[in-house]
Amino acid sequence: MKSLRPYFLGLAGTGFVVCVLWQVTSLLGIHLLDAAALPLIAGLLVVHVFNVLQLLPFSSVVRESPVAGWRVALEGAPQWAKWLVPATGIYALCVFFFALPHAAGGVLTDPHWIGLVLSSACMPFYGGALAYTWAASTRDDAGGIWACANGHHLNQPAFQCPRCHAGVHALLPQPGA
Repeated sequence: MKSLRPYFLGLAGTGFVVCVLWQVTSLLGIHLLDAAALPLIAGLLVVHVFNVLQLLPFSSVVRESPVAGWRVALEGAPQWAKWLVPATGIYALCVFFFALPHAAGGVLTDPHWIGLVLSSACMPFYGGALAYTWAASTRDDAGGIWACANGHHLNQPAFQCPRCHAGVHALLPQPGA
């Protein structure tokens, strides 16, 4: 699965960029990317399944504390990627809120709002896949290991060391060290 990460990272990045471009063109009243809906949704399903599979080692941490668990899964990602998931989720909720008055009987009929809603619904999934795949690649490429503040090594991510109850983080070697 690690060998497929660069391809999924590229697919997630491309999908995210297409979502952003679709947002911009829809806001400008240009419906150029409306034909991208089906490929974008198909790519989303592929990227999301891969993302779920790579996040399985974090399931116990996420169950223990949902918000903090996702922070652990994002260890190794650049700071901008850590904000990508909540920012795109909040943006999608705002678009849904503003699109509701334009829905007739629960169905959007205006192409302007259809493009905005579809692309904003895909953005958190592509953004999450980009951020989590980037974090996993960084941890693996740097030879990161999970260890507590006292130096005890763990096989799986956790909040606390089972031996000394200290906080656990991914140890990533510093470049040039």
